[in-house]
Amino acid sequence: MKKSIFIISFLLIGTFSFSSSSWGTLFPEFATNAPVWLKEGLRISFYAMTATIKPGGGLPDAASSGAGILQVDIVALEEGNVVLLQTYYLESKGQYFPSITTGGVEKCGICDYWMNPVVFKHLDRFQSENSVAAEMPFQMGGKTIQGVRIEYKTESGKNVYMYDKETGVLLYWQLHVPSGGNVQSSHLQFISSRLVAIPWVGINREITTVPAKGYTGAYTVNIPGSYPTSFPMQVKIAVVASGKNWDLFKTTVSQYDTLPSEIYNVCGNAQLNGPLWIPIAALAQIQQDQILDYDELTKIKTSVIYKGTLDNHMNAVVIQQSGANFFQQFAYNLATGKLSYMKIQTPNGFGYNTIELEVAE
Repeated sequence: MKKSIFIISFLLIGTFSFSSSSWGTLFPEFATNAPVWLKEGLRISFYAMTATIKPGGGLPDAASSGAGILQVDIVALEEGNVVLLQTYYLESKGQYFPSITTGGVEKCGICDYWMNPVVFKHLDRFQSENSVAAEMPFQMGGKTIQGVRIEYKTESGKNVYMYDKETGVLLYWQLHVPSGGNVQSSHLQFISSRLVAIPWVGINREITTVPAKGYTGAYTVNIPGSYPTSFPMQVKIAVVASGKNWDLFKTTVSQYDTLPSEIYNVCGNAQLNGPLWIPIAALAQIQQDQILDYDELTKIKTSVIYKGTLDNHMNAVVIQQSGANFFQQFAYNLATGKLSYMKIQTPNGFGYNTIELEVAE
């Protein structure tokens, strides 16, 4: 079961790494014009589904599939750029838990999950040998929405996008690509959006507040009836781009008996989900037992479970995100704003897996 969870996680992350932002070259005058509703702390949620199907329909014998929720958080807006944190949630026994998180920096007017609706006044620019766009009604939640459908073909597959004409938000996305004689079909479907009331939105980070260069610890598999099995784990952080209030970084994860894996992620000053740093001034304001957020969709609560001195004599704030079947704790140094320790416990189908890391600096 642990292996199947990881397979689904990587299917989701690989398949949903689509990009419509290349269309920014078609609309250079709108690329940095954000829609009026775009704000730091905004969260957009989608159903995410992927499956391998036969060309004529039906499932092959060795089908691979996955389903969950994708939440896209706006963790920084700065100088025409939008910093996106993408968290994929899988389901176990009726409860959601975070699996993989990625991030990126795009132009705020035309990105993967929306377009400034002024773009839709110029649909003729989409018309080419490989793409076509048209207005049409779209059924969602029992309502008819006026949408804009864009179809884009490549040598390896076909993308179909449906946007809300009024707001520019992505309502639906479908991708079909060949996969070993079959077809990999992936979908995103809009659920909802909301503004997360992060207490420190608007507080700038201090010039000394930067990500750590790495973490060390262990990855432990716990299955009932068996002894826990632990493997050394090392995480290296390499910042590749920065703004005043955000960092884009490459994370390299090394575990025993596995090849190192690399993934790009972000940290921003309007981030609730496990940032590598929080502004020092923000940490000073939040209080122990403070409820920071409750997400009705995933049923995940974010709260401050401790503020004070840890066993290593460091003054810290510990923020926890938890659901019925998982928790993740992040300890931040009050003096530097830096993430100094994390503990993540998630289900593996039989028991649970635990990742425990501390700063290596």
